[in-house]
Amino acid sequence: MNGCDIAIRQCYEGIEAGTIVMGAAGDSKEEPTVKIYSNDDGINASSKTLTYVYADESEEKYTKKSTSSAGNCFHMLSGYLNIMIADDQTHSFSLGTEDGKQITGTYSADGDGIDCNGSFYAHGGTIVIFGAIANDNSPVDTDQTYYIGHGVSLLAVGSSGMIESPTETGQAVVSYPSSGGQGQRPGQMFPGQGGGFPGGGSGSASFGSDTPFAILDAGQNVLLSMKPIKAYSYVLYSAPQLAAGSTYTLYSGGGSERHKTECGQRSV
Repeated sequence: MNGCDIAIRQCYEGIEAGTIVMGAAGDSKEEPTVKIYSNDDGINASSKTLTYVYADESEEKYTKKSTSSAGNCFHMLSGYLNIMIADDQTHSFSLGTEDGKQITGTYSADGDGIDCNGSFYAHGGTIVIFGAIANDNSPVDTDQTYYIGHGVSLLAVGSSGMIESPTETGQAVVSYPSSGGQGQRPGQMFPGQGGGFPGGGSGSASFGSDTPFAILDAGQNVLLSMKPIKAYSYVLYSAPQLAAGSTYTLYSGGGSERHKTECGQRSV
């Protein structure tokens, strides 16, 4: 998708396909803007094969088989992507049938900001993700490669219960908590995200909705500040202005957590 302005204000899955490409490589004046508010995944790179088997067609009863394949990918080349996952709360629904009956049920709003049954490549553009507050979801969830390239601005805010570190980076990345947090896949320590935070250990503090935070450099210059409308316990930030080997401080809820990008950056 390129040269478009899309606002998905309510959905179960925002954008879903086996291969998703947003933006264009090189200089483009038609950069896309996509905003998604989803009850499940915002972006879902997934190929699914659905098989419906009707047990009694007259009563419209059936079983559904869903098979997902690996090797799918989402490429962010340029533009602006903003994803917000709905709060994890129970919703009720009622559906009418052809015979006049009502089918009722409930579902909980949760999901990953970007969910790739394969790989996520952030080559360029600006990405802002506010993930679910449920601990079984992540702002970014991949099965294979999670790449942040040079020139990308990426902010991921959400729950710390299922943190995932980028596997390859072209610029420095800072996060709270560190890559030793609960839910990390082992062996994915990467430059710019090693070590822990004072008082944080491998866990993290939780902050309520409308609790502001700011990221400052060693000279106390504010690089980023905001007040999320959702609760959060995890912040990941990567941008070209972050310098390898520098110290950055995250201030949130009146306290601070300090982290140093010790190892610099990794190129693909």
